Amino acid sequence: MASNGGLDSRKGSFSDETKAERAEIFLRYQAEKLQDRSKYKSVFYDRVGPEFEDPTARLSALQTSDSEGDLHENHGSAATTSATSVGATNNRSSALRLAEQSGNLSDESQQPQPQDQRGGELAGRLTSSGPSRTLWRNMPEVAEAGLLESLSKDEVKLKEAQFEFITSEASYYKNLLVLVDVFYNSSLFDHTRQNALVKALDKHHLFSNIVDIIECSTSFLKAMEEQWKKSPRMEWISQVILDSIESLKVYKDYCRNFYYQTKTLHKLCENADFVNELGELEQRPDCRRIALQSYLEMPMKRVMSLQLLMDAVVRRMSQDDPNYGASMLALGQLLTLARECDQESRMMSEKEQMLKLQNQLIFTKKVGCWGGGRHLIREAQVRVISATPNTQGFVAKMFLRKNYLQLHAFSDLLIVSKPKSDQGFQVLKHCPRAYVDVEYLSNASYSTFDESSQKPTLRLRMVDSSDGTPPVSLVLEMPSREEAERWLMIFSPRDELGDPVYEPDDCPQAEAIRAYTAQQKDDLELRRGDIVNIYKKTEDGWYLGSRLTQLGHRGWFPANHVREIENEHYKAKLKKVSFRRKSAVAAYARHKHL
Repeated sequence: MASNGGLDSRKGSFSDETKAERAEIFLRYQAEKLQDRSKYKSVFYDRVGPEFEDPTARLSALQTSDSEGDLHENHGSAATTSATSVGATNNRSSALRLAEQSGNLSDESQQPQPQDQRGGELAGRLTSSGPSRTLWRNMPEVAEAGLLESLSKDEVKLKEAQFEFITSEASYYKNLLVLVDVFYNSSLFDHTRQNALVKALDKHHLFSNIVDIIECSTSFLKAMEEQWKKSPRMEWISQVILDSIESLKVYKDYCRNFYYQTKTLHKLCENADFVNELGELEQRPDCRRIALQSYLEMPMKRVMSLQLLMDAVVRRMSQDDPNYGASMLALGQLLTLARECDQESRMMSEKEQMLKLQNQLIFTKKVGCWGGGRHLIREAQVRVISATPNTQGFVAKMFLRKNYLQLHAFSDLLIVSKPKSDQGFQVLKHCPRAYVDVEYLSNASYSTFDESSQKPTLRLRMVDSSDGTPPVSLVLEMPSREEAERWLMIFSPRDELGDPVYEPDDCPQAEAIRAYTAQQKDDLELRRGDIVNIYKKTEDGWYLGSRLTQLGHRGWFPANHVREIENEHYKAKLKKVSFRRKSAVAAYARHKHL
């Protein structure tokens, strides 16, 4: 039976009873995998320190170590030290700020862990995260081979970056097993017990294919350990990643289930008994008072952090290195996987939203508007001032009355409708996005009936008539300049309002100084320390941009949440990062078609 973390969540047509049955089957299958616990403990279970570590925070340190380290030399620490040790510099890194914000840094000393005799030799020498994490240069095999004496300082930095794959995976793997031992296997989440608080479908939605994730991590660690025994020079790391990419795709199933995972945890927390029992689990010493939600987020953060690890390796590698080509391919694969996982994490919420709209939008005749990968980009209720022609009743005959229309912009379609009293929308016209044009009308060139209004006005033209209605030109009053700007960027990305617009290869860059949670569909989520490209600025204080780690996903965010990077040396390095990532993705795309 093939595993599938989204086994039931993608099939909206199944009844609740059928979904529960499928969840039971899936959980039994996962339980069979967990019966042989020895294979999960044999590699790294008791070999790494017990503290919880945010993978994104740790990997951000690698991402910025060259740029910040060149400007602020951190004497006595390697380029691949953890977020904690990077924080020792005078210029505190974004990684440390991220870790402090999430509360995952601990000053408590860690006690040595008992050795698991079934584990490998390498595993026994991997210590905790933080300042005491074992470095490549300190490994006995490195000393025995005399590698430090034969390598330059830059080559040692490369080895440390490569070795980070092992140490970070070990720490991550340790916490995956805490998630299973403390939570997944607890009586609280035993769906078979009488009067269980958590049903089978809830458990499946909450933990998804976490057992498959653990198996993937186990295989990855074993592969690295086997190669380490052959050669501590770490030149094999890119090939191990290339060989592991298929197994890493189990993360896509996990990320796809994120929407249901969040909904399920929120629903369960409405039960006071569940909250009390969950709190007891989170207080256990082996859990270290870390919330379940933090553990559940680890796989998604890990798959995003892998591309940062590989980027740190490629950044330190000479293009003359015989492994450079394989490393660029590995980076391209991991960047592509991260983008696909990000898309999967949004897919189910978008699908549920589409199902809701399918019931709300009322068409005069049946149309196929809900197939394929169509998703909602933006919706808004706006005032309509005029319609030419007005055959569809865009503007009411009582012209002194204010008229409002509902706009739904999808990935390839625009739907214009009238709001109804029953929370539905009567569709007046739908048009492919390719046949929609929007332009800005100044207040001086177009007078509205509300002379005191200084709100921006747009002319929206829909020139397609395939829906059976004639082409139409609408004049719409937008509630704010920001709203007008967002609609302009959807249909007419050229600058209409006189605001600065930048090309992707020559745009300002900024660092997020505070987190921002998306409030609208086309917003961009920000975490402290994120580096963003800025493509457009508005006078209302909004920027359009993308994170450096996900250049293909654009969105809006408040200008006061970021600080532009002024240091020319740092800006040049970030441009190189962007170019390297694009080149890696292109190389991987070419490789796939060979």
